Amino acid sequence: MDSADVVLRNLYPPRVSGMAAPTRILGSWAWEESGLPAVWVARFNHDLNLITTVSRFVAKVLTDNGVKVPVAVVGDGADHLQGVTPVAPSMPLRTSLAKGGFRFLHVSSGFPRKGVDALLEAWSRAFTRTDDVTLLIKTFPNPHNDVAAQIEELGRRCPSHAEIILIDAELKAAEMTGLYRTCHALVAPSRGEGFGLPVAEAMLHDLPVIATGHGGLLEFCSEQTAWLVDYRFSYADTHFGLFGSVWAEPNIDDLARALREVRAASVEQRATRSDAARQLVEKVFTWPAVARRTQAAVTSLDRRPAITPWPRVAWVTSWNIRCGIAAYARYLAGEFPSGTLQVLASHSSELLQPDEPYVQRCWTQGWDDDLEELYRAVLTCGATVAVFQFNFGFYKIEALGRLLDRLRDEGVACHVMLHSTLDVTKPGVHISLGQIRGSLSRAARLLVHGVSDLNTLKGFGLIDNVALFPHGTACPIPVDPSDLRRRMGLQGKRVIGSFGYLLPNKGLRQLIEAFVQMRSHRPDLHLLLLNALYPVPDSADEAARCRQLIDSHSAGSSITLFTDYLAEDHAHAYLQLADLIVFPYQHTQESSSAAVRFGLASHRPVACTPLSIFEDVARVVHRLPGTTAEDLARGLEVLISDPMRLGSLAELQTSWLAAHDWTAVSTRFWNMLRAPPILDLVEVDRG
Repeated sequence: MDSADVVLRNLYPPRVSGMAAPTRILGSWAWEESGLPAVWVARFNHDLNLITTVSRFVAKVLTDNGVKVPVAVVGDGADHLQGVTPVAPSMPLRTSLAKGGFRFLHVSSGFPRKGVDALLEAWSRAFTRTDDVTLLIKTFPNPHNDVAAQIEELGRRCPSHAEIILIDAELKAAEMTGLYRTCHALVAPSRGEGFGLPVAEAMLHDLPVIATGHGGLLEFCSEQTAWLVDYRFSYADTHFGLFGSVWAEPNIDDLARALREVRAASVEQRATRSDAARQLVEKVFTWPAVARRTQAAVTSLDRRPAITPWPRVAWVTSWNIRCGIAAYARYLAGEFPSGTLQVLASHSSELLQPDEPYVQRCWTQGWDDDLEELYRAVLTCGATVAVFQFNFGFYKIEALGRLLDRLRDEGVACHVMLHSTLDVTKPGVHISLGQIRGSLSRAARLLVHGVSDLNTLKGFGLIDNVALFPHGTACPIPVDPSDLRRRMGLQGKRVIGSFGYLLPNKGLRQLIEAFVQMRSHRPDLHLLLLNALYPVPDSADEAARCRQLIDSHSAGSSITLFTDYLAEDHAHAYLQLADLIVFPYQHTQESSSAAVRFGLASHRPVACTPLSIFEDVARVVHRLPGTTAEDLARGLEVLISDPMRLGSLAELQTSWLAAHDWTAVSTRFWNMLRAPPILDLVEVDRG
């Protein structure tokens, strides 16, 4: 046979190399969580011309993770059971059928992301054995399936739960059709779905559907076609172990509510939604339709320009000043090609060095600037993309909303990186992102750093254009600290370190008090505080209080406080003296900490207080039991006393650092900005 012009593959794990054709396509791709292995992204970008996906959710995951090749949504087919003659279910189901009653069905692999544990808990809350209901769970044997054990445990905890029947076996198509037809509703409380094929199959069998209102299920599940279950975002717990990947945790009480509501609904009420669902699936999600849309996606490649120009990026940020966001911006832009970046920075008289030629200072931090000059600067520089780094102190919230709207009207794609999302409330002031919800909803992307930020924005109704994006980390070369240790007189000492700007909320006084408590019975301890002054009065005042506290204790001679701003290589050299680095924050509005990443990059064990700012590094840090001096002392004592526990996260920390290297993070962001718009062919067919 002659060589092919087009090759489509659908393999798992995806293998895209060696496709002998000019046009190479990963076809009908599905994925279930927000993260994607970086090695896959690199291979997709290198080897493919096109990826077609089963849902908009999967397409968004690809582009959010830096896939820059064209992506088209073609949907999935669900009509393969149409025309199959059903076979009556076998024992033990026949016994249940003879009793009558209302039968809920769940069909899945039983993997953790399928939410069987949530379903069982909701089932026990919704119904008891006095209710005429049965839950049929159809799974199949696999290493990730422990549904039988979960049901057994539920029986011990809640012996009065309504009937549950487990079918743990492969069924033929005729048997599956028979199973769908013997049930009255399907429930799918998934934490993650690329599409949700059993749900669409159930709809074609006229079953009312209960489903988590997230992910690929939303291709066909809506308030008109299903009973949607509320959820919150949480970090995904899958065998991939991806850092910073999330899924949707179904709300147990809302799931129980939906189960009771479907059972109590009249036949006509259930039919209203199930009829609409069946008509949608019959119209849009058939295999001939998928084939037609796939062909259209391939044809669309001929209409793309041979060479796509790089975007012109206007980056609105603090820059070249003593500010964590300014440092973040410089690192994140590190892999952008020369000539693509125009930095539109805030005015400042305290520059760290002369500005580069591509920097223009055209706005003032605070709540007085109407951002009119900034608006003109974005247009004048010819930007096609604008990146905004946001903190509540940067802009007046209403002015930012107006600016985003005006730039969108001018065709500028706005990406807003939210370094803080919690409302600011103090005497006479209340500021919330909800005040500009409409403007934010029209942005190309809202990028956040933690799962709590995702849930905060979800509370404002902001979901579809939101993505979790990691902070990066510089990875210095480890050095032998013995010479520095000798010069500082720390031979034979166990060093507890801390790092970051010296501000009242950072908990340094609590750490000093905790250290004094520990030092009373551990004379070999030394506390090394690398906490630079920040250019605000509160910082100098806090430094004075810390020094006064140090001087008031006899253990003060075992505490070293540096308040100078250290070059990064010097700071890392000092941190590598530490046996443990502590971040004792008391409270913060910030979403993520650059300081903790700096500590992690020193390849030393890190401990943090239990604040949400540290949730994105939770897997690679030790969590202290609280924020008081007593809590800190108790938690640090446990770690210092147990070398095995102290070093238990070292391997995972190394992997985390590799995944968050600034080069990789910057490359991902650049690819996100340059990726072509997603081609949604399913949406076209809906019309």
